[in-house]
Amino acid sequence: MARKITEIQADITSTLVTEMAAINITINPATWSKANLLRLITYIVAVCQWTIEQLQDAHKAEVNELIATKKPHSLRWYAEKAKAFQFGDNLVPENDYYDNTGIPEDEIENAKVVKFAAVVKQKRANGRIYLRVKVARANGADLAPLDTDQLDALREYFNRIADAGLDIEVDSGVADLLQLKLRIYYNPLILGANGSRLDGTDNIPVPNAIRTYLQNLPFNGLFVLAQLVDALQAIEGVEIPHVLTCQTSYAQFPPTSVDVEYVPDSGYLRIDEDSLKNIEYIAHSQTK
Repeated sequence: MARKITEIQADITSTLVTEMAAINITINPATWSKANLLRLITYIVAVCQWTIEQLQDAHKAEVNELIATKKPHSLRWYAEKAKAFQFGDNLVPENDYYDNTGIPEDEIENAKVVKFAAVVKQKRANGRIYLRVKVARANGADLAPLDTDQLDALREYFNRIADAGLDIEVDSGVADLLQLKLRIYYNPLILGANGSRLDGTDNIPVPNAIRTYLQNLPFNGLFVLAQLVDALQAIEGVEIPHVLTCQTSYAQFPPTSVDVEYVPDSGYLRIDEDSLKNIEYIAHSQTK
């Protein structure tokens, strides 16, 4: 961004004073009159530099506009645009951004309801490729789907900014459900028959570890069954975590088994709390 002429002249004057002092010549700009030759010279040079910076800004803006209009947009671009969406605000006409001049930062951030976004290519039944934009908002320390008004506004936003002719679908769903049947062999010196710690510091260490693992997955990240087992194995007192069955479900579809890995349809995965009520705990004695 081009500096003001006064800023440029001040920099030139400061350099002039320093360089002249190096050869024992003292210059005091405070004594300069409006007609002082050095003041006029520094001003003229400052105007020249200011003109160059103005031209550079204009060139940069022109290049950015060309890039924005000519370059095909990436999946990441669409994901970032989803996060830049401001609920209740209008776009600058014929553009893909907002005019936030004079608006406090906290108001801008509050309007950005999409906190998590991922864009993937998918294929329709007729074989046509389309872009699917998955989004979620923050709900305390967890994720939640956008409400109806927010989702409708976001879809209209993408209708206006997406590349012409692009088949794009925007959705925001509730978390996919993970259903587990577990058998936990535990150290009876550390855990009790119901899985709680004997020292009283954690009544449900196994359910807590499962919730933490799922919440730490990146949005639209890969759920890996072996990594969940590792997280359970890391619990003090758990000696053998045995996953008897692992299933996931989303929307109204029936549960399907997970043998190795799974990408949540909604972008995020949460445990079915009912399945945690049936964890089987078996004391694992070291004596035979």
